[in-house]
Amino acid sequence: MKLEPTYTSVGSLFAYKPMFFIPKYQRAYAWNPESVSDFVKDLKTCFEKRKSNLPINHFFGGILSVKHSVPGTINQHEYEVIDGQQRIATFTLLVTCLINFYKDLATEAQNSSDTNNFSIIVGRNEKLSERYIEFNQEVQRVITPVEVLRLSKADHPFYKDLIRDMNPLPSRDSHHRMLYAYKTLFNSIREIINSSTNLEDKMDDLEVIQNILENDFTVLHMVTTSRDDAFRLFQVINDRGTNLTDGDLLRAKTLELLEGFHQDQDSVERLWDDILSDNPSDTENYLNWIYESYKGSRATQNALFDMFLDEFFPQHQL
Repeated sequence: MKLEPTYTSVGSLFAYKPMFFIPKYQRAYAWNPESVSDFVKDLKTCFEKRKSNLPINHFFGGILSVKHSVPGTINQHEYEVIDGQQRIATFTLLVTCLINFYKDLATEAQNSSDTNNFSIIVGRNEKLSERYIEFNQEVQRVITPVEVLRLSKADHPFYKDLIRDMNPLPSRDSHHRMLYAYKTLFNSIREIINSSTNLEDKMDDLEVIQNILENDFTVLHMVTTSRDDAFRLFQVINDRGTNLTDGDLLRAKTLELLEGFHQDQDSVERLWDDILSDNPSDTENYLNWIYESYKGSRATQNALFDMFLDEFFPQHQL
């Protein structure tokens, strides 16, 4: 397997109009409050360092993706995110917060007839949106708006409305987690810029946060061009300690078994999205109950995935 690892800043990761998408076998957004809190602490630490003219790098770990070329374009690629969804999505949520605060400052500048700062703020927002949210792509003289990040079917409609400030209502556990992350980031940025009293200082503080995201936050982007290795890579990553539930693993494995049967795979994907919409502990209890009602005995502790797979999907052994 050929991997091309690149140590890069988040700003560089999102350069050259990339398109990231989450494959069917990946779980939904899953960061818990502790992970979000750690992210905020890292942001505040980097902010204090930059304000003191002593910027530091913060490494967020690896992102693993499968690179696909985009027909009809030059130097544009689509990346199938095998590992790193939580971080990439949270980076874009942070950008959404910046955009919304810039919008408020633009209104403030407009109301005070501050045309110079209004123009600067609008320009910053346009660049952020094009780089992290949506850009126009030209293919054979046809221009189409393209989303920078597409989450799973279960998450994307909610995510799409959230980053466009349309106040969507959460309908599943992953939506609540995503909304919590957004609100926590929003409140943290508000706390930072509210320490300033005038428009220019608030603009400068937002620019500092933007520079942290684009220059100080770093990742190791590992890229492969082999689509056939995706499922194996997913399993390897889990073996290294990614906190996936038995439901996440069963979803991934059953979708792997249906690779090549697109209609059936789409149907099973929708079923799993419904099953996994509840709190993970509730889903775990439900799967244990199914296994126990079928076998007459409870699955061995920490072995539900393997025992459930052997009993209900013996095809995986072929």
